[in-house]
Amino acid sequence: MGVPACFGGGGNSSANPAAATFRLRRCSLGCNSGTCAVNEIATNQEIKLSFNDKVDPATVSFTTISIVERTTGSSPPGSFLVEGSQVIFRPALLETQSGIRFGFTDGANYEITMLASPQTSVVRSRIGRPNTTALSCVVQTNGVADLVPGNPEVSFTPNQSQPPTQKNFSFEIIFNDLMQKFQLVDPDTGESPTIGVTLVDESIPGRVLEVAVSGTFEASLDQDLLQTVVTFTPDAPFPGNKNGGRYLRLEFSPQIADLAGNTLANSGTFTVPLPDSVIVPGSFLEGFADESQLDPLTSVSGLWAGTAGSLDSGLDPTTGKHSGGGHGLLGPFAPTADFTFDTDGMTFLASEWDIFIQEDVVVDGSLQSPVFMFDQFNVPAGVTIHATGANPLRIATRGEAVVNGVLDVSGEDAPNNFGKYFPILWELIDTIESSLDVTRANAEGGVPGMGALGGGSGGTGGQAWYLLNNYFDSSKNTYTSGIPDPTRFRDGINSDTVHGYNGEGIGGAVSSGRPLLSPDQMAVDRANGGGMGSWAWPPSSNLVPAPTGNKVIQSHFNTVSGLYYKIALHRSRGGGGGGFWSDGTAGGYYDSSGTDPLGVAFSSAPEIYDPVIDESRDAWEYNSLLAWDELDAQAIPDAAGGVADLLTNFPGVETLDPNHANGNRLLGGAGGGGAGCGEHGSWDDDALSTDGFIDTYRNGDGGGGGAGGGALQFQVGGRLAVGGLIQATGGHGADSEFMSNVPHFDINAIIYGTPGDAGGGGGSGGGILIQVAGDMTVDPDAVDVQGGRGGIGSAGNHGGEGGSGLVRFETATGSESLATLQAMVVPDGAVDLAPIGQAGSANVSAVANAFMTGEGDITASDGSLFRGNSSGVRSLWYAPDAAILLLTFESYAIRCSYDAQDGNGVQSLVFDLSNPPDPGVTPIWVAFQTGFGNPAPGAPVEPDEGSESEWIIPGFGTITDGLVELQASLARMVRFQIVFDHDLLATLIGTNPGAYFQVDSVEFGWEGDS
Repeated sequence: MGVPACFGGGGNSSANPAAATFRLRRCSLGCNSGTCAVNEIATNQEIKLSFNDKVDPATVSFTTISIVERTTGSSPPGSFLVEGSQVIFRPALLETQSGIRFGFTDGANYEITMLASPQTSVVRSRIGRPNTTALSCVVQTNGVADLVPGNPEVSFTPNQSQPPTQKNFSFEIIFNDLMQKFQLVDPDTGESPTIGVTLVDESIPGRVLEVAVSGTFEASLDQDLLQTVVTFTPDAPFPGNKNGGRYLRLEFSPQIADLAGNTLANSGTFTVPLPDSVIVPGSFLEGFADESQLDPLTSVSGLWAGTAGSLDSGLDPTTGKHSGGGHGLLGPFAPTADFTFDTDGMTFLASEWDIFIQEDVVVDGSLQSPVFMFDQFNVPAGVTIHATGANPLRIATRGEAVVNGVLDVSGEDAPNNFGKYFPILWELIDTIESSLDVTRANAEGGVPGMGALGGGSGGTGGQAWYLLNNYFDSSKNTYTSGIPDPTRFRDGINSDTVHGYNGEGIGGAVSSGRPLLSPDQMAVDRANGGGMGSWAWPPSSNLVPAPTGNKVIQSHFNTVSGLYYKIALHRSRGGGGGGFWSDGTAGGYYDSSGTDPLGVAFSSAPEIYDPVIDESRDAWEYNSLLAWDELDAQAIPDAAGGVADLLTNFPGVETLDPNHANGNRLLGGAGGGGAGCGEHGSWDDDALSTDGFIDTYRNGDGGGGGAGGGALQFQVGGRLAVGGLIQATGGHGADSEFMSNVPHFDINAIIYGTPGDAGGGGGSGGGILIQVAGDMTVDPDAVDVQGGRGGIGSAGNHGGEGGSGLVRFETATGSESLATLQAMVVPDGAVDLAPIGQAGSANVSAVANAFMTGEGDITASDGSLFRGNSSGVRSLWYAPDAAILLLTFESYAIRCSYDAQDGNGVQSLVFDLSNPPDPGVTPIWVAFQTGFGNPAPGAPVEPDEGSESEWIIPGFGTITDGLVELQASLARMVRFQIVFDHDLLATLIGTNPGAYFQVDSVEFGWEGDS
């Protein structure tokens, strides 16, 4: 670019007499004869005009000296400066979101015009004479000029030669050029990506500690002095030098550059000494007199200062029960997206979870039902928690739990069922084949919802009567009335596969009853809660077992006209709903308020749509004759809902206790029954016949049943707040595909070979056990164990609804009323003990927890055992007063006492540097964490983000007493966790009434720098 070299002095001498004629002498653009020799300037370049006399500043503006961008007609941001006889236009320095720019736009053309006498808008001298030199030229802008040539340098104070004399000081950092400001300071955060201030401590031989100093950076550009000033103000005073072993380090990135792109000449690191310090001894002592230092987010309620002056274990020696919560080893649970637990076992990666022991943790589900133990549990709004696996979902959180999203262990819905089967392509009714792809799979019975999380699977739908093996018979390849006959089907009652299967019972109890092969087991299945499958109708492919003997199925008899229609309405019922805390309902054969798949209301022509039982005309279009188990004479109705015999088969189930004396009672719900196949849509193709005998058979396999809701144990050591939803609803029974969108898109699929497949039964709701040691706030109807909806059949033959699941509360007092709990739960009956003969009593008790041996246990890589049968607390941060700027920890002591009530009185137990606690070995294990920070007066004590040490667990891994690790980070504060191992505590204090174990105090000794 053209940079002028012809601009001389400012012409500011006051000795020069006033000029007779006021004119332009020279300019930075090489002005000559009214034009400019220079036609290219930088975006940050000043334009200088020198006159032969002193200039009147009041006459200098864009009116008298016009600078206009030719495309837009706008003047560049900037200002005119007048210094004696010199006028300077300085383009503005603009700070934008995209960075630093100047008044001139890069690559633009600017027209510069200065008017002269006799024009009136002219620059004038101080005595009023007008400018007589006109100027008109065009310049183009290109790039940024390096106004301070070469690489910039940085200097700062205080420094080695000018050390600080007091602890409360700031750094002034000066760059001798205009720098890229946003590279130096983020204006939104006050942080610097390129300048670092670090406190370094080498006061202990062989140990170097470093911590980034928190504070605020500010930067400003001085266009007059052509320099950049950065100020760093720390959040708190600096500590002393500790006999020269402590200092500050300033780091300047080599990427720092001026506006022209020249990088810093003296980048790198510099040390700055600290002032002298005074070392004073001190300590933190927690005596548990009150809860002021309790962290409720991660602590079991009622232990800290449960009795003034102690941290109680909460263990009842006679029952072995306690407040629960577990060890919390997995840290906080706070997903930002949907998450799925695997109750058959899963691995939590230390790289993804804030795990106390900083290593991967395997929660093994191969030997027992796993328990996922966190120290706090939060499901934010918009997030849904699911689970897979056979075992119930068991979650324990040592501290509080907040569920504003969804915690879902509901049963699986059965998928839609196609439910119509044409035996062979050319056996159609006077038309082309439907556009739907009808395959062999469509004949094999509706798929049920699969049971999981302790809930039962739904029953499979009955398959079509058509003979699937070697089903193509080339001998039957002509279409003549009467030729398509029943020999193509399984004739007679010779197979159970055409009938709907029973749903599994409560807790996944196996259903083995079948109407032909094992009718004696039908009542057993129903008493376990399983919804009954429905009988295929007719139960033979072409015969109805009427009271007077088998009758060939006939087409529909119109009770108004007295004529037979060509179509048969023979259909099975929908499957029965699964039962648990309340009974499932029976599957239906005809919902007169419904519609067909085209949306035509049944009520519009009941004489056409209503199925008929008319013994005098041998009309048997649905089962009103037979019970499922007629062969065993137990009279269970067709498609009956599950009716669980809770007192006999599941005694104690109301507790939902996974470790009940009668066995596991943390059980999910029962599955809905599958629907049997039907002959709805079979056809009488003999136009001359009046007897209605069927000669072309159509089949609809039955829909599958929905799965029972799963089981959930939700154990909360602290506060529980539910503003979202906790649900264990039953899965819906299968809907007919033809009813998924009404009217159905394929009219031919409805008109020709009318579908009549039945819906599956809904699964029952599951079981939810909520154990809360702290306060509990639950929104209305936020705990949902409703049964699943019955599937929608294509001929009004819908599945039965699943019964209610069960909810149990164990709370701090166990005194909540039935009305209070019913407001939280849907349906209301799910928390009423009426099904076991205690109507009007709430299913609630005082919290008393215990995990069996092995439940929730975590064995670390070094062999340390963290038992799940635990409770624990975490403290808030302890920090000294503002005069203490840094701590070196020298000791700790956890003083405990216990009394086994065995005549030996109160015993003392102290864990310290000489006798450190050890996970799995001593009755408590502890964890310490240090941090660095200087909170503002009155603000909560919190460390600077990222300054926290890892959790220090004496006895774990390579840690012995933990002192080296306590001293391994620059620290000004500390907090602790104490976890009670109730298995070891029970061994220590025995089972005598009144026996106890408690922590009396926790103390940290330190040296402080003031």
